[in-house]
Amino acid sequence: MSSPASATERVDAEPHGEGLPVVFQDRYTTDADPLVHYVRVDADSPSGAPESALMLVHGFPQSWRAWRASARLLGQSHTLLIPDLRGFGDSARPLTGYGTTQGGQDLLAVLDHSGIERVTLVGHDLGAVVSYFFAAEHPERVERLVFIEAAVLTSDPSTWPTFWHWPFLTRPDLAEAIITGNEYQFVRALMHDYAERPGTFEDDIEHYACHLTAPGGLRSALAWFREGLATDEAWLRANTPAQLRMPVLALGGALWGDLPLAMLREVADDVRGGTIPGVGHWIAEEDPGALVARIEDFIAETPLTSKPST
Repeated sequence: MSSPASATERVDAEPHGEGLPVVFQDRYTTDADPLVHYVRVDADSPSGAPESALMLVHGFPQSWRAWRASARLLGQSHTLLIPDLRGFGDSARPLTGYGTTQGGQDLLAVLDHSGIERVTLVGHDLGAVVSYFFAAEHPERVERLVFIEAAVLTSDPSTWPTFWHWPFLTRPDLAEAIITGNEYQFVRALMHDYAERPGTFEDDIEHYACHLTAPGGLRSALAWFREGLATDEAWLRANTPAQLRMPVLALGGALWGDLPLAMLREVADDVRGGTIPGVGHWIAEEDPGALVARIEDFIAETPLTSKPST
């Protein structure tokens, strides 16, 4: 992992089409345990103030890079916080502490470190599940929730799509034996199998594979499927997540379809959404324009009485 002291000073300017360059700034929650890396984008708004703040949370086996194309669009008018969940990207890889409620601690650490009080929370895959639990636990920090291509864990698993990687990754020793030395092939097969437009993320596969080869990378990624699932099941036996009161946008691609919409309607009061056509599981990479349009429309449809403080 990069040195936090030097990485916080690195700035990358990447132009998007007709828009202004978007500046990605590396930050670390140096006062949190475990250490969480996140990228911040501050909109260069002509009015002097961004429309709102958004937090974008990635899925497995990715990192903040999954949101780069979407961030170049959203970053024109919104402040963005884009974390690496523990065990992924440049965040710490603790020996224990995996699960969706623990992942929510990472989101809280990023919010507190950034000085932003409330956000529109956008989660995909694993990040959607973490975001859902965070919204239920900390509704005072979440203005809206966008839930993409994932399941609410309280829903009926028999309605979920079939995934080859879940039973494989939960098998101790077998997954390590097959993936070690073949990290690139594993990530490529996983992402291609669940995609409709695989060419849109080809450049990022090597990046995700490299994080699996780093010390603790594969161990911590697998911990989400081992310790994490067991922790979540134990938590749900003892707790019932609160009904969501904030507006919710639930979206699916070819893999999940309208299932996220149906699931969120069971646990939230104000839900809209549906399927984005022509994309697979990796919507933020496969068609960032369509995803951002849905998010922007959702924000416009759900005006709030107060703005997040920055």
